[in-house]
Amino acid sequence: MNYQATVLSSLFGLMLGASATAQELVLPSHADVADGHHAVSLPFGSAGFRTQLVVDAAAIAPAGAVLQELRLRADRTSLPLVGSTIPNVVVSLSHTNRTVGNLDVSFANNVTAATTVVFQGSVGLPGHTDGFAGPMPWDITVPFGQPFVFDVTQGNLLIDIVANNPAGRAPSFWLDAMEAGGAATSFGEGGDVSSGDNLGLLVATGNSLDPRLITLGRTIDYITTLSFSNSPGVLALGTVRQATPIHLGPIGAPRNLLYIDPVVLIPHAWTQSFIGWNSTFSLTLPNLPSLAGERVYAQSMIFDSLANPLGMVLSPAMETRVGDPFEVLPMQQLDADDPQAATGTILEFGLGSPAMGAVPIRLEGVFF
Repeated sequence: MNYQATVLSSLFGLMLGASATAQELVLPSHADVADGHHAVSLPFGSAGFRTQLVVDAAAIAPAGAVLQELRLRADRTSLPLVGSTIPNVVVSLSHTNRTVGNLDVSFANNVTAATTVVFQGSVGLPGHTDGFAGPMPWDITVPFGQPFVFDVTQGNLLIDIVANNPAGRAPSFWLDAMEAGGAATSFGEGGDVSSGDNLGLLVATGNSLDPRLITLGRTIDYITTLSFSNSPGVLALGTVRQATPIHLGPIGAPRNLLYIDPVVLIPHAWTQSFIGWNSTFSLTLPNLPSLAGERVYAQSMIFDSLANPLGMVLSPAMETRVGDPFEVLPMQQLDADDPQAATGTILEFGLGSPAMGAVPIRLEGVFF
């Protein structure tokens, strides 16, 4: 059966109710369960820009796809974000012989086959005021007026997005972004400490805050921080978040919310440093492949009799996703904040050891 016959067979099978491989594809695959560790302003965070994404063909489908829509999402840790509309957007899709990890800084050099304009018009960016654990919704929608037939034998997928608007405007919207490996992101708000101190909680791996290192076989450090005091309390860990945060105001602790379902409580053991006090609990992850993608939720608490009638203050919460140390990001991103620019900047994260990054995407269509 030739390629066109395969496409028609898949389409007719879908119409008749036959099962297709998928009706939506999320990349990277773990993006549907957790927010990424990073935030970027392109595409769509600024009025004028050009972004190219190369996507590995093997991550899309065994044989091919008929692509009908592209979706992206806001970054949760950047909330609140005001909604807006980006006009004059053109999205083109094509096959490319460029591979992930080998995207050229020249936009033209990445276009190695005929392009199909799949969208022209305005793209809406829905505003959001708050977000709890997990990712934000895929509500930045780019529907394709012209579906694109993708054939894995013709190369990888190149998504080319241009917003033909004035360049140089400061970003006003932030999108979720990811790299290979694990991730740790905060969510929610913390209560008020009576001394005016700030009860903080962060995640590290040894001496590094690099989320790529939150992987199987490594040790995660949950670090509770205070600047001026060392009040007793506990670190709470669990594997499930609260479906709806529990407000402690009715029992005497206004502005304090329980975001996680605690399973283990570990008393704080404070150590003083030149920047204040910290209490560290180290969790060593077993090197079990089945744990890749699992999430751990954490929230810290201290006793503070002067803070509120309940005498308790809670920190914001942390969501940690355990990564696979051998994971390779199936996509690569090139950005320029000028739609007329001939070259752009490869999106990378990290200092000293930069790692490839990209916005997560959801493709909708027929996959076979």
